[in-house]
Amino acid sequence: SNVSKRQATVNIEVDVENGTTTQGDYTISNELFYEGKAVAKNTKKLSVQANSTRKLTTTLKVNAPKLWSIDSPNLYQLKTTIHHNGKMVDETNTTTGIRTFTFDPNKGFALNGNPMKMKGVCLHHDAGVLGAAVPRDVWKRRLQTLKEIGCNAVRTSHNPQAPDLYDLGDELGLLVRNEA
Repeated sequence: SNVSKRQATVNIEVDVENGTTTQGDYTISNELFYEGKAVAKNTKKLSVQANSTRKLTTTLKVNAPKLWSIDSPNLYQLKTTIHHNGKMVDETNTTTGIRTFTFDPNKGFALNGNPMKMKGVCLHHDAGVLGAAVPRDVWKRRLQTLKEIGCNAVRTSHNPQAPDLYDLGDELGLLVRNEA
């Protein structure tokens, strides 16, 4: 996607499944919110054959985007709704951030065009004596403490992490390298 301080393009893919025995016409709306305010919206129509799935690929243009960074973890909410015959049949809310990153063999890592060092730790999926079913508040406290001592990145180790870890990385402004 294209990202600058003036405008960003958010790429969206929506899979629409028609589980009926007849072809269906659907209306898919995507609306992007920042701090509760709508900043971009589009609506597309899609015809889907009986008992099949079809993908809608679309974009939203965001003027003067609030970029996600370690110091300012700006997050947007994407609300996707699907209507069939005037009735809403599905709705999904997705949290997302807008940013760019590059890896250059000579210059290293850059986030939003700003070179930076990744200072991080490797975390297993568990929390010691608490086991593998780690409460969100425990992850949050742990990640906040790591950030306070100068950590800006986390590498996961061996196993997929709970969704809370990834969500908190987004919310707190931590880079996450997912090993699994």
